[in-house]
Amino acid sequence: MISIFSETFYLIFSIIFASFLGFVVNVFYQKLGYEWAENKNQKIISLILAPVVLIITKTIADNLALSLGMIGALSIVRFRNPVKSPLELVIYFVYITIGISSGVNILYSIILTLFVISVPFILKLNFLNKFKMVNNVNIESGNYYLNIELNTKDNKTVMEIENRIKEFKLISKFFNKENKIVSYVIAINKENSKDLLNYLENFSSEVVNYNLSIQNDGE
Repeated sequence: MISIFSETFYLIFSIIFASFLGFVVNVFYQKLGYEWAENKNQKIISLILAPVVLIITKTIADNLALSLGMIGALSIVRFRNPVKSPLELVIYFVYITIGISSGVNILYSIILTLFVISVPFILKLNFLNKFKMVNNVNIESGNYYLNIELNTKDNKTVMEIENRIKEFKLISKFFNKENKIVSYVIAINKENSKDLLNYLENFSSEVVNYNLSIQNDGE
C-alpha cells in the first residue's frame, strides 16, 4: 500500500515538475524577445506537452505491443499550421524530451532545461564574437511573419480581415477544404504587427487564429 502511494505521489510530482520546466523554457525565450513564445497557445503547449509525453512514456514502458501501436497512432499526428521558425520547432522537441526524461530521471530534464536556457547566453559571449562564430543580430530589425487562419464560415469577418491585410506583403495563401480554413502568411514589421495583432484580438478565436514569428539569421 505504501509502495503504491509513493509511486502515485512521485508520478504526480513528475507531471507537475515537467509542466513547470516546460513553462520555464517558454517564459525564458519570451523574455529574450521571441514573440511567438508570447502567444497564449504557446504557453498552453509549454504546460501540457511535456506531461502528456511523460504519461505516454510511462504507459508504454513495459508493453512492446502497446509501444508499437502508440508509434503508429502518433505517426498520423501533424501540425495543421506549418511551423515557420526552426527555433520554435526545436522548442517543441525540447518539451517532448523534458517529458521523456522526467519519466526516467528528473535530473536529466533539469540538466536539459538549464542547457536550453543557457545556450543564448553562451552565444552572446564576447569570445565567440571574436572568433566570428556568431553574428550579432538585432531582433528589432528582423523580418516578422504573421500566420493568420480564418474560418470561412463567417464570410463577413473573412472579407473584413482580408481587406485589412491587403496592404502587407503576402508570402503564401492556403485553403483547407476539409476544415474550411484559409491560411495567410504575410510579411510585417514590428510596429505594424502590434497594430494588426490588437485588431485581430477583437475577433473570436473560433473565427481567427494567428501566430507571429521572427525570421532572421539569428534563428
